[in-house]
Amino acid sequence: MPSVPWFDGESTLVLAFGAPGPSPGGHLHELRTMFPRAAILGASTPHPYLDGPCAEGALACAALRFEQSRLRRASVQLLRAEQSHQAGIELGSQLDHPELQAVLLCADGSVLRSTSLLRGLGSSLPPGTVVAGGLALEQGGLSAVLDNDGAHGHCIVAVGLYGERVHVRGAVSKGWQRFGPRRRVTRASGPWVYELDDRPVVRVYEEYLGRGGAALLEAALRMPLGLHDPSRDGAVAVRSVVGMDEHGIALSFSGEVPQGAEVQFLRARKQALIDGAARAAERLSRGMRGEQSGCVLAFGQRGRHLVMGLRAPEEVEAARAVLPQTMSLIGGVSAGALLARVGGEGELYGESFTLLEIAEG
Repeated sequence: MPSVPWFDGESTLVLAFGAPGPSPGGHLHELRTMFPRAAILGASTPHPYLDGPCAEGALACAALRFEQSRLRRASVQLLRAEQSHQAGIELGSQLDHPELQAVLLCADGSVLRSTSLLRGLGSSLPPGTVVAGGLALEQGGLSAVLDNDGAHGHCIVAVGLYGERVHVRGAVSKGWQRFGPRRRVTRASGPWVYELDDRPVVRVYEEYLGRGGAALLEAALRMPLGLHDPSRDGAVAVRSVVGMDEHGIALSFSGEVPQGAEVQFLRARKQALIDGAARAAERLSRGMRGEQSGCVLAFGQRGRHLVMGLRAPEEVEAARAVLPQTMSLIGGVSAGALLARVGGEGELYGESFTLLEIAEG
């Protein structure tokens, strides 16, 4: 496929989500041929979005050309979760500059500790810098991030946006309801939880779900944990189950769960999740500047996708119906979304519907 020199260039950002295809060849190879000078950023997902849901196996793409803003690419390997903090420091050092406004990133979430990554980035980047992005979800047996060099596992890729006219904002919807008693995390390490109220966490989940092993893991995606934050007026951070240890005694969650924290199980109704996506789009739209054009990154998540079943496409459709027609929408179902500001609040949003506006104006 030929290049598009009239749109390609160092100020062009190409976003890609879905199936990268085989290498050499495949969708990503075609995209790199079309945009040899642009910055490519994306992640694998079995359920991509492009102004609505796309077919499985597709690679959804959107290209943005900035008039007065500059871009810089960066990447770092992440072989073990313990390297997350150092990876953040290294990534930040590649992008640090007084004119940096935002960092867009995609990461392989299978080995990422998001809190440590954000701390590392925060130590290397200017105060006020927005850090936002999503975590790759396995597609065709591969969980990968996408950039100009191809598709990679165990990696974080990022693009820095520079200049006073570029801005990135976000809006998040959760839509989950707490149920059951509050429980204390009595044994945990990082994202691994072993005990709730001095009882094996796997046994507690089995009592609610009536199943164990691999069946428990799939069912548990529909019942994430709500992590209470007493410093934020009763707010909860959502942590979804992502794995079980080889001995069947511990569960791994989508973010860190501190020992001693209070948690509650969460559940959701399909319509509540769909309505929440529309409300997030309304909040984002209210802050948009007139008839500007740009792009909205949308990250759904797999637990929500399972809860909604055949109604899953309605979530992104509800958001698209609210957003201005001048703003394109791209993204997909992910393993998590990041939204933070250096020196301020921020976190990994588990089982949320997250919208990120990228615009210049």
